[in-house]
Amino acid sequence: MTSLKVYNNNNPGFFTNVTTNNGITSYTLNGDKTLVSNISIYSNEELIINNVDTLTIASGVTLTNNGTLTNDGTIDGSGSVIFSNIASYNNTSDNADIPSVLSNERSLSKYNGLTTTIIIDTNETITIDPNGKLTINSGVTLTNNGSLTTKGYLTNNGTINGTGTIIFDSIRSYNNTSDLLDIKRRVNRPLKLSKYNGLKTTITIGKNEKLFINKILNIDKDVTLKINGRLQITKLNNNGTIIGKYHVRKRGGSGKRNYVQPKDIPFYIFNGNKYSYEQIKESLDNNEPIYLNDVNYERITAIIDFVSYDNIKYAVYITDKLNTLNNIFNEYFIANNEKEMENISNHYERQYHDIDLMFKYIQALKLLFANYNTMDVHSSNIY
Repeated sequence: MTSLKVYNNNNPGFFTNVTTNNGITSYTLNGDKTLVSNISIYSNEELIINNVDTLTIASGVTLTNNGTLTNDGTIDGSGSVIFSNIASYNNTSDNADIPSVLSNERSLSKYNGLTTTIIIDTNETITIDPNGKLTINSGVTLTNNGSLTTKGYLTNNGTINGTGTIIFDSIRSYNNTSDLLDIKRRVNRPLKLSKYNGLKTTITIGKNEKLFINKILNIDKDVTLKINGRLQITKLNNNGTIIGKYHVRKRGGSGKRNYVQPKDIPFYIFNGNKYSYEQIKESLDNNEPIYLNDVNYERITAIIDFVSYDNIKYAVYITDKLNTLNNIFNEYFIANNEKEMENISNHYERQYHDIDLMFKYIQALKLLFANYNTMDVHSSNIY
């Protein structure tokens, strides 16, 4: 693109008072002028517009600032302006600086009514603090070729693009981004994590955040899911990157399996092994799990119940991966309000109304979580 030096040589009289100081050559606009072809302020150049002068940028013409723009006069027109990095934006006298760390509200608006592009260069970073808010107004494009981290609020009424990286420091900050759909704590639909406006994207589950996905989780290429909190999923299709630990809730076979067994008949588990009533009871009394899949070492704890049956029969309740009691406790644990807990209670009371052990456990959980909003039950170690 044409520099001020070349433009000055090709358009005599357009500038006046050309001076050089500390390696920077300054070009002062010579009266009211209209820019009719693209021009670039190089990194070692400065364009000065005095208070009585006007630079008009014609339609279809772009002024690119990669250096310094000192405007004490007027810049107008129907063209466009590009700030090739944050440094050049901040080196424009009638702009308010964009800090590297944004801790308050800040809007990026059209520069003097012109269509505006602001570029975060490859070596530049911007961080939006938890209380910070960045708004991209209509007519403005923020091109991120560097790194943008948001811990606060991002409102996009214009355009965000680029080849760089955006980092959402938490699900909260992800949800506080205007052009994204919120991720609720409990997701009952397939969830797809995609690149944000074409940027390489990192989405973080914060230290105190919990995310439970009851359908498939899809992670696209160039998307990183960083887990600092807690994630439980049912199924995963990962074409990106996962950093951190997560729990997969498996739903093998028909889910919960209930068996009523005569005491004198061996109990056969899924891998073909057989256990007597005494062996199962001894295992459970010693708090030892029964392995239903010796190949994958999936720990499945059985629950034995002989109270609800006569002295010659017993029941074994088995679920995949987690035992039934912990599954029910977990449902209460992640409930968002009393209405959800009431629905959980009704569901399990209907399912286990004829099993004394289970029914009593549900009643105990109802009492435990009765003061849900005041009790610190979330510190319990479930797994």
